[in-house]
Amino acid sequence: MGLGFQSGGKLARYLAAGTNEELQMGGVSGLVDVPGPEAAQALLEHLADLSDHNRTLALDGLLRGEERRTLLLDAVAAKRVSAAMLGDVRRKALLETGSAALRRRARELLGE
Repeated sequence: MGLGFQSGGKLARYLAAGTNEELQMGGVSGLVDVPGPEAAQALLEHLADLSDHNRTLALDGLLRGEERRTLLLDAVAAKRVSAAMLGDVRRKALLETGSAALRRRARELLGE
């Protein structure tokens, strides 16, 4: 991970399973605001470790920007994130916003 991700790397340790939910929320909230793919990857790697509320925060944060949406769709393609995990609102956002190429890829992965 690059030098710009030093703070994000410190936050990522709070995403681990078994971490106090409030500390986990702090890690998620911080990483959602850290630019760059490393922060998004850390969120994606730990989705299964997060409480339901913190997973919702992470998934909402992964909708911010084209790069994060691309990484989220990569995780869907790799079957690390399911359409059910996304929920209807985030699924709709992926299908209806962003570049034409990103919307097309969302349709291919998530259906109409």
